[in-house]
Amino acid sequence: EILIGLVGSEMCIRDSLYLTGRYAPGYGDCPLELNDELCLAVDTVRGCGLAITPQHLLAPRKSTTAILGIADHPVTGTLAGCTTCHLRETCSFRKQGTTCFAK
Repeated sequence: EILIGLVGSEMCIRDSLYLTGRYAPGYGDCPLELNDELCLAVDTVRGCGLAITPQHLLAPRKSTTAILGIADHPVTGTLAGCTTCHLRETCSFRKQGTTCFAK
């Protein structure tokens, strides 16, 4: 979050670029194994002490990695909704007449 805020915002304002949404290993279709490649590419063990377990989890716990894209135009995504959710049929929120993304 801090890196995105500092580097991403400054770069995007200066060069009229826009950040896309974040994609993180372990969420949606993004494979957890991607943590290995991301951490190796930026040498997280030496850089900030972030290590990877044989199960592709991060240590210390509650750490996360993510990928962001950069575009030359504003990127507007669509909100994930019940129609695309794999828990649609068994969702406890829907049974209560609400959604997990309701405000």
